[in-house]
Amino acid sequence: MSVIITQKPIEILSFLYKQNDKKVYSSKIAKCINVTYSHTVKIINNMIELGLVKKEKQGRTSYVTLTERGMQAGKSSDEILRLFLKKP
Repeated sequence: MSVIITQKPIEILSFLYKQNDKKVYSSKIAKCINVTYSHTVKIINNMIELGLVKKEKQGRTSYVTLTERGMQAGKSSDEILRLFLKKP
């Protein structure tokens, strides 16, 4: 599987990293990073395949959390965002 790193997946990883292992709804992620719910789910499903996030169902509700590998990627993503969004 080839991986292309784009802004929204990096924002998702960074957002989840900042949640400190809390369970988060996909819809909340979509709202916070300003992207559609369907696009967020597509990105999350790709991340599940890569072993970066896991989805946990409780009744009709699904929550997303980072795996250990995802925590490492999330930390790196957060640093990348801070580096590139920092004003000179």
